[in-house]
Amino acid sequence: MMTVTRENEAGQQISAATIAVDLRRRLKPPVPEQSIGNIFQVAIANWLENESSALNYNSLAGKLDESIRKMNDEYIRKFHAGGGYFNFIKRSGKEAMKGSNMMVFSFSSWCKFPFYEADFGWGKPIRLSPALQLNRVSIFLDTADGEGIEAWISLSKEDMVMFEQHPGIFTYASFSPSI
Repeated sequence: MMTVTRENEAGQQISAATIAVDLRRRLKPPVPEQSIGNIFQVAIANWLENESSALNYNSLAGKLDESIRKMNDEYIRKFHAGGGYFNFIKRSGKEAMKGSNMMVFSFSSWCKFPFYEADFGWGKPIRLSPALQLNRVSIFLDTADGEGIEAWISLSKEDMVMFEQHPGIFTYASFSPSI
């Protein structure tokens, strides 16, 4: 997804990968399992693109992992104290509005959530899908049989055409048509 988008959008200098991190078990005491609502914070990994080096996805994964690992109770409370997280979001929004040369890719894993166990009276679901119309977003879900992972990817039409034809994708994935 990132390779294809970067090929189509020359001139981008800075890229960022974001992933939503569930804070429920990271807080002390942990948030009770039966709680509802979103309790998350976005972890961010930035990297500069320079013409002499190709994007190193292992390095990016390492930066994301480092960003996620530092989210413990102490960090979260310190970061949120005095409106810290709100101010961070506000600053980030202003930078994005300036027309900066930043390209953001967002990832979220919904794996291990018991979506296929939910029964609201008409039986358990046989198929799930996120209802998103965002650009450069990937959401990972467990397959219904629990044996694999589905990647729901949202790209512009132009990027999606290139993505579906990119030889590197077929190494790791297979495409199945929407139901």
